[in-house]
Amino acid sequence: MIVLVSGGVRSNKSLFAESLINNNKVYIATMKFSDKETKKRIVAHQKRRDKSWSNYEVYNNLSYNIEYNNKEILLDCLTNLVTNELLEGKDKNYIIESIYNAIVEISKNTDKLVIVTNNVFEEVDDYSELTEDFLEVLGKLSVSISQIADYVYVCEAGICINILEGQK
Repeated sequence: MIVLVSGGVRSNKSLFAESLINNNKVYIATMKFSDKETKKRIVAHQKRRDKSWSNYEVYNNLSYNIEYNNKEILLDCLTNLVTNELLEGKDKNYIIESIYNAIVEISKNTDKLVIVTNNVFEEVDDYSELTEDFLEVLGKLSVSISQIADYVYVCEAGICINILEGQK
């Protein structure tokens, strides 16, 4: 089962996503410590999770070689993973293909894969080339994942709604 959870910054999407994981809990963290704000957010997320979670820090090269069999996995978050890959100078199409393929392979061997992503597509402005690349990669991945997901939730103001209800 694949579940995609999307929302704006601080919309409680990660907290909601964590509530969907019940057994054999695996947390894949993708945010790098880069400043006081990211450290504060990472520590807050860590404090929320109890010792029943197995934690992996995967900043790039999402792999399906980690032991995921019969686990419930939370990937938090796709946005940071894409950012990290782009900042390493990787090709956009390679990023899309490699992350998508890893998600498909991971989902084949798990009981549940919950993926958190950010909704960053509502502002229109004059962006740098890197930002345009980021929006393109994240957008294409989000669409591709939503097409194979069993559930797609959108979170706003702490309320998360399954937008696929009645769609499949």
